[in-house]
Amino acid sequence: MNRLGKLNILAVLLATILLSGCVYQTAGEESGKIRASSTIFPLYEFAKVVGGKDLEVTLILPPGTDVHHFDPRPGDIAKIENSDLFIYIGPGMEPWAEDILGGLENPNLTAIEASKVSVLISSEEASGHEEEPSVEEGGEKHSDHEHGEYDPHIWLDFENDARIVDEIAAKLSEKNPERSKYYLENAAEYKKKLLSLDQNYSATLGNCRKKAIITGGHNAYSYLAKRYNFTIFSVYGISPDSEPSPKRIEEIAKLAEENGLEYVLFEKNTDPRLSETLAKEMGASTLVLSPGQTISKEELANGETFLSIMEKNLESLRIALECS
Repeated sequence: MNRLGKLNILAVLLATILLSGCVYQTAGEESGKIRASSTIFPLYEFAKVVGGKDLEVTLILPPGTDVHHFDPRPGDIAKIENSDLFIYIGPGMEPWAEDILGGLENPNLTAIEASKVSVLISSEEASGHEEEPSVEEGGEKHSDHEHGEYDPHIWLDFENDARIVDEIAAKLSEKNPERSKYYLENAAEYKKKLLSLDQNYSATLGNCRKKAIITGGHNAYSYLAKRYNFTIFSVYGISPDSEPSPKRIEEIAKLAEENGLEYVLFEKNTDPRLSETLAKEMGASTLVLSPGQTISKEELANGETFLSIMEKNLESLRIALECS
């Protein structure tokens, strides 16, 4: 994070302290439940499932918000301050978290940095699925290494999800040892669902005519591609922060022709115009592929889950890769 970004975080922290009067609430003061907050939707779901009726979970990232461009407001920091458990990915996804956590005064707050319990793919390896994309901005080239040392989309490896679920169960057990068995049982049940999801992906994507996909957004899918053995051609690379050049779009269209690819996959909660332009250039159709890091208010109200999003992704991949 640059100096200006750190100054902004410090200013927000000061505003939070002034607004809250340095008062925080801990578990048991009102509802008797453990309070948790998480940055992105998958972590929110993991905590909610493992903690069950013992846990109140707050999703810091507003529905439909791009986590890559999210800056916490004083109210968001107050939610973290008032938590017993804060769950986030790590500096590659939430570069502001370290500074915020360092400025909080709640002695009961435990932070789970999910990347620390996950098996990571380096940014270099994530870019290695194809010729490393770079985009031009102001006459300079920016590579994906600026996104961090590792690809932060760790929740798209379902084995990583199981590790994160175990860590949440362990930390909740420390908070409330008498309920440890309950948390461990909840974790075990959810891990069965993750295992089933992994098996469905392996079976469905195990025999496909195509070996690559094209994404019209940034490449959030290296963990999926590595585990299920397909290649990603992405307009942006793993970072969505810069606009792709016309040259890059031409390169992607050429790769599509060379590999006989007939679909462009795009994220549901993003502007589809680039994907539609690319699809038109290719003479292709579009399909939705969601990283699942955020969902809309309507999806949340309709009971959409991380698991259901991943099942829909599997169907899109089955079509795009022409799997039998």
